[in-house]
Amino acid sequence: MRLIAWNVRGVNKVYKQKEVNKFIVNNDVALIAILENRVKEDNASRETQKIATNWKWCANYVHSSKGRIWVIWDPNRLEFEATNMSSQAIHRILSIPHLHLKLHLTAVYGLHTIEARKELWEELKGVSMSVQMPWLVFGDFNAITDIEDRQFGNPVQENEIRDFIDFIQASGMTELRAIGRKYTWSNGQIWSRIDRALVNAEWLMTVAITEVMILNPGILDHTPLKKQNMHDIWWKLKAMKKELKQLNHIEFRNVGEKIKFYRQNLQDIQTKRGHHTQLDLLFEEEKEVKVKLEKWSLVEESILK
Repeated sequence: MRLIAWNVRGVNKVYKQKEVNKFIVNNDVALIAILENRVKEDNASRETQKIATNWKWCANYVHSSKGRIWVIWDPNRLEFEATNMSSQAIHRILSIPHLHLKLHLTAVYGLHTIEARKELWEELKGVSMSVQMPWLVFGDFNAITDIEDRQFGNPVQENEIRDFIDFIQASGMTELRAIGRKYTWSNGQIWSRIDRALVNAEWLMTVAITEVMILNPGILDHTPLKKQNMHDIWWKLKAMKKELKQLNHIEFRNVGEKIKFYRQNLQDIQTKRGHHTQLDLLFEEEKEVKVKLEKWSLVEESILK
């Protein structure tokens, strides 16, 4: 059973919903925090069910109409009690009955400016002074803590990291050791580590998990954080109708194999790139594979309808 935080910008796209659903199934996910979903509140219930049927969900629409944070969980495995939320975080009590364990969980999606994130740091400091159980804070902070957290782009300035470090020190939080990829976000030219997981002392004493896995991003520009901007290549189904008509029955039967092949191909390429920051031919190869994977996924979707 795993807890996931993942920035899935624009998750109302059918293709992204399919990939997230596949990820949930393949990784034994019991709870996923989806950040930057960009789904209107009126559509949220319908769209969450496409990702995880019969799962429960909560969101912070009351504080942000833009659809910044969803938390979706399997009610057959977890209980998730409301506590508080804001425009940058959702705080809830997570109960895992079969482990007789209660945790305080905070899903974060930080705003994009230093000044706007000051409210987040103060909010988290306040929680740290009152929480008396194991506490996990994870998500996309849109902030870094070290000059090594960004490669290329503008040089890291001291004022970019000061507030985040001050929060960690004041609250006594510890960042879980990250394994896997070094950076959690990239646009193909700049690499940053802005997604992470923090825990308090009670967590370290109570919960055996002390690592977070940074996985390959797949079709997205953010990596998922797993506990033990994707380029605009979206294709309209209408634009594919002519090609679909030309596909014969043998190709239809092979669609699933093509999707499986390109998924694995994408994972292999991203694993190679994950340990290197220099630009190389793999970047162009990765873009081509993403286009092919999306194409065949949409072909499969149209066949099933």
